[in-house]
Amino acid sequence: MPGFAGATPPTVDVAGLGSTPIPLIAGLDFSSVGLVDPQEEWGVAAAYVQVTDVAVAARTRMPSVEPTLDWSAVEPGGPLRLPHLPNGDHPAIATVALAATWPAGPVPTSVRLYYRGVPPGTLTQLGAAREVGLLRPLPLIVRLATGTGRAHFYPSESLAWERLSGVFFLPPTGPMPTAPSGWLRSGWPAGAYEFRIDGTDGSTSSLPFVLEGGAGTPLP
Repeated sequence: MPGFAGATPPTVDVAGLGSTPIPLIAGLDFSSVGLVDPQEEWGVAAAYVQVTDVAVAARTRMPSVEPTLDWSAVEPGGPLRLPHLPNGDHPAIATVALAATWPAGPVPTSVRLYYRGVPPGTLTQLGAAREVGLLRPLPLIVRLATGTGRAHFYPSESLAWERLSGVFFLPPTGPMPTAPSGWLRSGWPAGAYEFRIDGTDGSTSSLPFVLEGGAGTPLP
């Protein structure tokens, strides 16, 4: 399988902020999780929050909750055993961010995410794939929230983030929450997904996975 450029480790440097602390974004504290997943292998990652933690934050008026990160290896073209995220039994969660990871090498020409709905079994039994826009790269959101780089920002800049390994993406639908309680209805919905990564050699590497739990608005 072709390799692609690995991402910078999950530090604020990815957002061009130097040593500036990561700010709270949409009621979330990513300071320990980071803005990207550092894995340098083929795989998928999900950042999620426990619904119970969100409820406690709402009751105590805490401004944020801290996501937990799970990553699973996925071998493109390997046996069709779909990894499930998060790992383990987490029935009451809201998934706030998704990412794909891959080995170092040439930067891919495109990275796309597809949603196939609630999985009845194997990937071949699922409904038609619907492409989901990777519209909210976390590093770019942090960069704009802090004002860093505004003088040199161009709209097309956001198109490059999805081609970096490990970049987290917030759900593309609806307004972003302003407090932790908003994630009870704004996370990535549960179901079967697939990242497709197009290489410079014309190949396409598929990374299918199933997202468990998850509170969120159905994707269009």
